[in-house]
Amino acid sequence: MALRVVAALAAASATPALFAVTAALAPVERRGRYLGLVSLGVTGSIATGVPLGTWIGGELGWRATFGAVALAGVVVAVALLATVPATPPGPVPRLREQLAVLAARPISLGLLANTITLSGSMLLLSYLAPFVRDVSGTGPDGRAVLFAVSGVAGMLGVWLGGHAVDRWGADTSLLIGIGSLVAVMVAFSGMWFARQVPFRLVAPVTAVWCGFAFWNAPAIQARLLGLAGPAGGQALALTTTATYLGVSLAGGIGGLVLAQAGTGGLAPAAAVLIALSWLVFRWAAAGQQSRITRAT
Repeated sequence: MALRVVAALAAASATPALFAVTAALAPVERRGRYLGLVSLGVTGSIATGVPLGTWIGGELGWRATFGAVALAGVVVAVALLATVPATPPGPVPRLREQLAVLAARPISLGLLANTITLSGSMLLLSYLAPFVRDVSGTGPDGRAVLFAVSGVAGMLGVWLGGHAVDRWGADTSLLIGIGSLVAVMVAFSGMWFARQVPFRLVAPVTAVWCGFAFWNAPAIQARLLGLAGPAGGQALALTTTATYLGVSLAGGIGGLVLAQAGTGGLAPAAAVLIALSWLVFRWAAAGQQSRITRAT
């Protein structure tokens, strides 16, 4: 258990550092797609690492899985040292100044909106198996296909989301992503009322949903990075925290909805949360620059 805590601390410190270094090295006009590419790596590692680790454990035993993770870490560390240029240290604001920036309304509400967005996006994913079973009668094999499709769609979505930030800006990209997620949840609600729905219709809607669920990540990161200024690294770290908090809340909220309303309540509840996140984003944007200036 202690080693698991140490591993979690290491991952928690490495992830925001990766985003901060990426943002520092990326050209300003391509920052969105660079952040999206790193997010693609994070998403892809989950989509491929879990089944790969399971396969290694099944073939060679669970100790071999941990050995493979350690070996991969060494390879990555050597590759980073050999290829990634050092980022020059910049001025580090005092702790009080950092906290003032992070507590400013645009940043704090942006982090809250990120948590709400992830809660809504992941709420249905946490209970995808019973939902799809009720909607289309899909068995374990079909659900496994859906989870695989979800992983691939998420990787594609986060990559396209990074390009969208560079092309249209963070706010427009967020509006597209959040609006599309609400539309997908409305479609899922209709499917539940129309059940049984053929699996061939459920699968593409699921792919669109998971693609847009990860589409928003580069926009949220780029937006907070631009607002936080010298405290951008800390803002990115808290973005990661808000993301995992949202995923955790999704499981809890989804469980309550499932207990009270059954699987038919999952998609409407997700739609409400996702729409609420856009309102919080707009609230955060109201007068954002003046409040950041006063905070610093």
